[in-house]
Amino acid sequence: MALSANAAIPAGLETCNFSTIRELGAKHLQDHIEENFSTYLTDVVLPLEENTYENKAAIIFVLERDDVDERVLTEFLVKQDAVFESLDEVPNRFYSTLIEHNMIKPKWENLIRYTGHENYRGDLLTAFMQESSNKQRLQMDNYEKSTDSLALSRFILKNEAFSDAELRTYLKIVPATFRAFPEEENASRRQILAEEGVIAFNDDTFGAASEEDDLLIALLTNHIDAFLKKKSDYVVGDRILAALLEKEISEAQKLEIASDINTSTVSTDPLIAAVVGPVFDRSDVEFKDFDFKYLNSIITNSSPTRVQISLLNKCHTALSKGQVRQIIESLPSPYSKISEYCVFPRIENTEQNQVLAGWLERREIISSWSETFLGDIRINTFRRFRSES
Repeated sequence: MALSANAAIPAGLETCNFSTIRELGAKHLQDHIEENFSTYLTDVVLPLEENTYENKAAIIFVLERDDVDERVLTEFLVKQDAVFESLDEVPNRFYSTLIEHNMIKPKWENLIRYTGHENYRGDLLTAFMQESSNKQRLQMDNYEKSTDSLALSRFILKNEAFSDAELRTYLKIVPATFRAFPEEENASRRQILAEEGVIAFNDDTFGAASEEDDLLIALLTNHIDAFLKKKSDYVVGDRILAALLEKEISEAQKLEIASDINTSTVSTDPLIAAVVGPVFDRSDVEFKDFDFKYLNSIITNSSPTRVQISLLNKCHTALSKGQVRQIIESLPSPYSKISEYCVFPRIENTEQNQVLAGWLERREIISSWSETFLGDIRINTFRRFRSES
């Protein structure tokens, strides 16, 4: 043991008094301390300002004393720099003190143990979980779902003190599912719970979510398989179905949903047609099953232009030459020029545009096409109107 610079006493007596005496002190001194332990703490240890480095074994020994006022033990504890691995190391009456003063490792098992304690304090736990470094370590720690973790899951779910961002962070970690929306939650919190997939899909949650479009969309998105398996049991409007097409679900699911949207809605609603078109473009669809109004709507309202051309290439056989010309007329320039007579528009030389020019020529909608010296495609339209059907 090192000596202090100006006194022949172990330096540890200044910074870890009790630990040093337990290790090096004479037996008669240790016996005297044991007989007068409360006085020793209040008159010797606590007044030492730098006595903050007691080892864990000494701290635990002190905390387990039942002959010292708890306030004195707490004062002794909070002065220490020690950080405990587990709440199991200390008597449960000091759990809240460790949480409040960040003296416990931020691990899910500790928080689960704390919420299982009958006297746990939600305000202290919230502050602990909001502390930046604690939050980062909890995100990296493994959360094991069990019956013991249910109380912590509920605490997170219903914690109004968490910001929206904090709530989302912890909901992504905590594997919990609840069969109903908490009744006291405000609208923004209900939305978060649905978006993070912690609300189960059933008749009750569907009914509760049906009153708010965004809430229903979030619920269906996170339970899309369950919804599609029983879709005949639920009434969902075309606007909601169209919104699902823009969510992160599989292409097969999108195709099924797009096919369920009323054809009359797609034919007359440009916004809905705009999301149905790209889904059909990425899928194997029998376009002959749709009428001109429907096909015209999904092509003219889709974007970008390459999707419009792709759709037209795929469904032109289901259209008359006059219908093709009508759709082309609505496309952006220079494609719209193809519908005119005695003009020679140039379009980019891509495989898709070569396919377009090829069938336009074969169907005699244009006179011919060729590649120019500059590398683009020149479309040669007829000089005058020709009878088309």
